[in-house]
Amino acid sequence: MNEHYVRSRFDRLPDDNYVTLDPRCIRALLQSWDIPQPAIDPCCRAGSTGLDPILAGDMHDIFAPGTQSAVTNPPYSRPAVDDITKELIRAVATRRLEVAAILVRIGWDCAKSRDTYWKPPFAASIRLQFRPWWNEERLKQPIHSYQWLIWDRRHRGPPVVIHAGGDL
Repeated sequence: MNEHYVRSRFDRLPDDNYVTLDPRCIRALLQSWDIPQPAIDPCCRAGSTGLDPILAGDMHDIFAPGTQSAVTNPPYSRPAVDDITKELIRAVATRRLEVAAILVRIGWDCAKSRDTYWKPPFAASIRLQFRPWWNEERLKQPIHSYQWLIWDRRHRGPPVVIHAGGDL
């Protein structure tokens, strides 16, 4: 793990599958960008709060007939996060998906090792104007800001930055 990131005091749950508990995350995405349906969350077998139109699945499910989009909060360990992201970008670039969206910390996109990610079909950064809660206890205020990064083969022109969620 990058030493610049703060590690959680909490142990990972057994078989943790990256459920996005805070429904504001998905509301901000769906209010800010057209996500074609059906959509698969390839990193969350149980689905996530607020993902009613988005189906739970895994990486091989993104290629199921009819799947239009992949929307996920990927695991942040390397190389997993980069492998998943590259596969999603490739799926959009090769027209197997219309849209791919990942939820990551602000600044994740600044890594030199990720410079190839920001060419078309990269379309947008949707910066959340709140800090997501990652557990039900909500004992301490979250300390990191997050963004949705969007790859969309329908997008034309330079990538856009959208600030979302201030009114959620």
